[in-house]
Amino acid sequence: MSGDNDRELCVQSILRKESSASTKRIIELASTPEFEQLCRDCKSGVEVYETAMKLYRLGRITRKPCEGGFMWTLVQ
Repeated sequence: MSGDNDRELCVQSILRKESSASTKRIIELASTPEFEQLCRDCKSGVEVYETAMKLYRLGRITRKPCEGGFMWTLVQ
């Protein structure tokens, strides 16, 4: 699996668990034991933001501005 696909799976898996999460929260959860293996390539704000934007452009997640960045949510 490529790094891009791993990062997409990471962000989507976290959003399945959290319903919606900020970029900062995704980074925090990516380092937890539950997600650390899946999210090994999703540790920086740039990686998370770029991956979330890709998923947003593909229509898989939504975003709305929040304090310090964006809140991301899976499309139902």
